[in-house]
Amino acid sequence: MDLAPEEREQEIIQWLVEMLSSVLGVGPDEIDLDKPFSYYGLGSAEAVMIVGDLEAWLHCTFPSELSFDFPTIGSLAKHLGSELDKYLDPSP
Repeated sequence: MDLAPEEREQEIIQWLVEMLSSVLGVGPDEIDLDKPFSYYGLGSAEAVMIVGDLEAWLHCTFPSELSFDFPTIGSLAKHLGSELDKYLDPSP
């Protein structure tokens, strides 16, 4: 994802909102970027699944605690927007 950090952040937000709305069966407009994933009833297994899908989409490897360190869409997207390069897999 060869974008400026702010653009990366927006792309990641969009992806996460679409993913979460699909998992929950709600409209994207019902997803609040500042509510914790746990607010939506996601347990650790679901959070790990979403992070795994995010890894596949971005071709990255994230630490297992990523969704706990950044428990909202907003905080996770902001972090990844600026720090994505350090997680990139060397092979595509």
